Amino acid sequence: MFRSTVLGQLLKPDDKRDAIHIAVAPVVCVDSNLIPGAHVGFVKGETPSNDEAVSAHAEKKLGIVDPFLRESVKRGERFWMFLYPNTITSLRHDWSHPAFECDVQHSREEIDKMSRIVGIRYERMMAAAAEYLENDEYCHMGDNEDYNGVDFEQFWKHYEIVTGKKVNQDKKYCFFSCAC
Repeated sequence: MFRSTVLGQLLKPDDKRDAIHIAVAPVVCVDSNLIPGAHVGFVKGETPSNDEAVSAHAEKKLGIVDPFLRESVKRGERFWMFLYPNTITSLRHDWSHPAFECDVQHSREEIDKMSRIVGIRYERMMAAAAEYLENDEYCHMGDNEDYNGVDFEQFWKHYEIVTGKKVNQDKKYCFFSCAC
């Protein structure tokens, strides 16, 4: 039986060599010294571009300092942060992660475009999705609203990025019903 490679866990006796994808992000060290493999997360107010400043003292850790570096990273130096396994929400060598504000803003814009296709406001679209997930309640459409032009696979991808919540695959469908 095939078992995909899972990082952060000990190997099973039958595991074989493999190749993996790891999401990485360019970041800036704000500590005096970070050793390779140190666990880090974002901190605000430390650099002009706040979304890339990382520290070992961050409240929420997102990944580790490039473990292949041969020297410690000094304050102000840029390096690759390796994100923790199974935390990104998409992977095509162009990944998304809810902690990156640029991804969140992009996803909000995409959901806003979809809500305009439907003929409702962004807030109503997000509330309808939340109600569907929580209570299995479908959003009933009015006469002038059309949800057929919405790619719900893309909607749920962006919803996960905006909310930071993972949606079960069996729920990633249309949450609208017609009023007829």
